[in-house]
Amino acid sequence: MKIFSYLFSLSFPRKRESRATNAGLFSSCIPAFVGITLLLFSAAAYAHSYQQGDITIGHAWMRPVPKGVKVGAAYMPLLNWGADDALIAASTPVAEKVEFHNTVKNGDVYEMRQESKVELPKGQPVAMNPKGRHIMLFGVKNEIKPGDKVPLTLEFAKAGKIVVELWAEENAPAHETGH
Repeated sequence: MKIFSYLFSLSFPRKRESRATNAGLFSSCIPAFVGITLLLFSAAAYAHSYQQGDITIGHAWMRPVPKGVKVGAAYMPLLNWGADDALIAASTPVAEKVEFHNTVKNGDVYEMRQESKVELPKGQPVAMNPKGRHIMLFGVKNEIKPGDKVPLTLEFAKAGKIVVELWAEENAPAHETGH
């Protein structure tokens, strides 16, 4: 709340000014406007991040799943701020089964391998993206269209369960493309 008080204090003159000096009033509003705008944009970006205990989960997303297709994949960045933890299970009402997978290069061929859990060492980011580790959804029950939001429950060994929303997006977010 102190930040709001400070930003709003920048918008209004501290003492009554004459008309001749009110030209400075506009310029004193600029820092408040910029501050409030940045605060709102950062709040909007944070709205799709999740925090529980020592676990932070960034933008969770998936590609749309066309009608008749039964497989989907989910991606998100994970960060553990506390003692080592692990992502041990996941579930969603839109799929029959959820598994953790990792894409690895074996010679000239890329292979997708199932993992029983995803280790989250203290302080080390874990990227779940289309070119590496990700969450597979098998037996997808319905079409998932661009713009849909899909609930996904993640279960951590120490942090417990965290429910996130996967945003169905046609294209990978810029930070996920590896370019």
